[in-house]
Amino acid sequence: LQKLSETSDVFFSISRARCDGFPVRELPRFIASRHVLVYAYMLVKYTSRWKFYRTVATLCNTPHYSQVREVVNPSKDRKLEEVARRHQIDPVKFRRISSRLRRVWPLLP
Repeated sequence: LQKLSETSDVFFSISRARCDGFPVRELPRFIASRHVLVYAYMLVKYTSRWKFYRTVATLCNTPHYSQVREVVNPSKDRKLEEVARRHQIDPVKFRRISSRLRRVWPLLP
């Protein structure tokens, strides 16, 4: 699972950097037998994180919850505070609700 997580992180970083205009290498040519699990894992991992943050923003009664589109690792309090500040949400409340939700929310490493 750890190797799959690391590989998906590399693929995500390369694709994100390319979308942002950085001159980085191309993603490896897609070979189903080698990459289908990587892409499936990446889809589940980042969709789960995105939905986690959207749910926390909703539970914080954030009027602009639909603008929360984060995928950073929510297991780090520092990251939670950065996300809260980026979206003008009370960081203490955001961290408290995140902590409670993490107990039941299935997050991949």
